[in-house]
This record gives sequence, structure tokens and C-alpha cells, in this order.
Amino acid sequence: MRQVVWMIDDCPLTLKIAKVRLRSLGAEIYAMPSGREAFGAWMNGSAPRPSVIFVNPDVHSGDGLAACKMLRDAGCSNPIHLLADPTGADIGPETASAFVDGILVKPVSTDSFASMLSATAARLFKPAA
Repeated sequence: MRQVVWMIDDCPLTLKIAKVRLRSLGAEIYAMPSGREAFGAWMNGSAPRPSVIFVNPDVHSGDGLAACKMLRDAGCSNPIHLLADPTGADIGPETASAFVDGILVKPVSTDSFASMLSATAARLFKPAA
């Protein structure tokens, strides 16, 4: 089964790590630099429906959390995981109402982030028993 991952993030390093690691798991990666672009892709079908969505909550001036809510309101039931800053500064009280399935705190090292992202994706890609 083909796995499609939407990465809603505007950080080139995060996207590079995600592409390398997730492609090694057989995933197709669709990078979207803003929540608005991701929501547009959901509504108009310009990208395949995702198996999982990873979102930087602070992407494009903070529209990541808004995108999570808009996607849920539009019927998206796919797993959505936030990629949070290690300080937690980009996660506020609105997170609970953003309809996310998990929060992954980005480690300081790129190796740790790559391992964490791979492990989470591999777990999410397993077929239900």
C-alpha cells in the first residue's frame, strides 16, 4: 500500500530529513510551506490524500494549528502530528482544540529527529490488526 505523507513545514532542514527518512520507508512526500496551501490541496485534490500529516504549528506565521482545525472541519480523519519546538513555545492552549493526534517534540540533534520521525511513521504505516 502506498503511503502518502504531507509535511506542512517551511524549514528546509526538517523537510530534507523527512524526505530522506520517510522515502526510505516507501512513502511519497508532499511538502507544503503553509497550512493554507495544505488546506487548499485537501479541498481541491491537488495532492493525493495523505496517510499521515506532520505539521509545524508555527509554519508560515503560525497557521499550522489553524490548518489542523480546518482540515478536521473539512472531514480529514487522517492522523495529524505536530512537530513542535523543543521549548514548546510554539504550542499554546489552542493545541487541544486543533484536533491533533500527537505531538512530536523536535530533538535538538538532526539524527534524533530523523530517528523519531522514522519510528513514528513506521508505526503509523503498519496495517491495523
